Amino acid sequence: MPFNLGFGELFLLAIVAIIVFGGQLPDVARKVGRGVTEFKAGMSGHLNEIRSDVDIREDLDIRADLEADPAPDAPPADWEPPPQDKDCPGMS
Repeated sequence: MPFNLGFGELFLLAIVAIIVFGGQLPDVARKVGRGVTEFKAGMSGHLNEIRSDVDIREDLDIRADLEADPAPDAPPADWEPPPQDKDCPGMS
């Protein structure tokens, strides 16, 4: 349970809520529920925005890496293949 409240504490809070709010308790609970729902929706929107920003930054980092070194496994421009030995079997 949140805040480590036991049954006794929750029961006491319910009694206090009934005494304080009386007949308005359903309306108060409904407003609190709407507020929580709006808060969750707002947080979800912010989280989606953050995720999209992170995805865009990752894409830009990958593109920058590719532009800096487009073929990291390619041999250098001055590389020449070794001469082939005609006496070696299997090499033609």
